[in-house]
Amino acid sequence: MNVLSIITIVAIAVAISIAQLAKFWRRIVIMDYQKGVLYKNGKFERLLEAGKHRIWMRSRTLSVFDLRARVLTVPGQEILSVDNVSLKVSAAFQYRIENPEVMTRSALSVEALIYLEVQLAMRDLFSVLPVEEIITQRDKLSVGLKERMASRLPALGLALDAGGIKDIMFPGPVRQMFSQVVEARKAAQASLEKARGESATLRHLANAARMLENNPALVTLKTLQTVSEGKHTLVMGLPQTVIPVSQPGTSKEGGSESSKIE
Repeated sequence: MNVLSIITIVAIAVAISIAQLAKFWRRIVIMDYQKGVLYKNGKFERLLEAGKHRIWMRSRTLSVFDLRARVLTVPGQEILSVDNVSLKVSAAFQYRIENPEVMTRSALSVEALIYLEVQLAMRDLFSVLPVEEIITQRDKLSVGLKERMASRLPALGLALDAGGIKDIMFPGPVRQMFSQVVEARKAAQASLEKARGESATLRHLANAARMLENNPALVTLKTLQTVSEGKHTLVMGLPQTVIPVSQPGTSKEGGSESSKIE
């Protein structure tokens, strides 16, 4: 075997070795809204920030996570209030991955775990209250649910941006009952306002009557004002006195004759 053959064999072997080694080099581009988690032999090694990376992938594993906001909607969950009224409560949350390393170690399915946490939190908040308090304290319950989830998500490597109760649905008879209560309340309020108006009017009339009684000149001024407006018909005059007068004498018919002078 000559030298040229040996060189050719060596070159081929080197090329094959380089090709084999090149399989383990990997070029990775991490976007601004992403973050990579690199493991070596099953152990966490480091986080990859946004940019270009060249990684020796032998015995290494890379996971890339999207850090943009995500939305989790929990549809109507049937909950029994403390006064045994069945209702359905739905919620929605906006969250994002804050620590990918913690998230990969915290749960196999993060969304399923969040879903379960929301269900348990809603049952704890709603099942201890009667229906009337649930309606009147809806905003407070929504804030309480958000605060509870905000305290639980960091343990999963997540951060809560927004969320709360989306809707509370009641059975038909309960909705009808509350509708009747609202209508009765509005009718009572309208009657109260009407009574207040009538009472105020009567007070004004009573005050005006006392003023006219104590100040006769005001009657004349009011009369003159009415005449000056020209919008009313005013009849003025003095009452006539009827005075009967009897005169002596005999009528042609033999009876007494009388006359009345008015």
